[in-house]
Amino acid sequence: MRAKIAAGELPSTDCDTTHLVIGGLERCVACEQPTTPANPAIECGYGHDRYIFHPDCYVMWEEALRGDASIDRISQTHSEGLPS
Repeated sequence: MRAKIAAGELPSTDCDTTHLVIGGLERCVACEQPTTPANPAIECGYGHDRYIFHPDCYVMWEEALRGDASIDRISQTHSEGLPS
């Protein structure tokens, strides 16, 4: 997760706006797995830009922003455990 933040693939600051939305087969920006209409997703907005996260991925991203040391291990476990 931190590597994606450092590479600019994920935002490096908190969202301007955050909304719970219905997943719509868009890919989560953190784990790159699709969201589904059966589960909610988190929409993180920065002006006109928006990023879609699975709820668990959003929490891990926020923890990575705050420097949680366990986040890289949890991120790897999460992405390996999601169905393709």
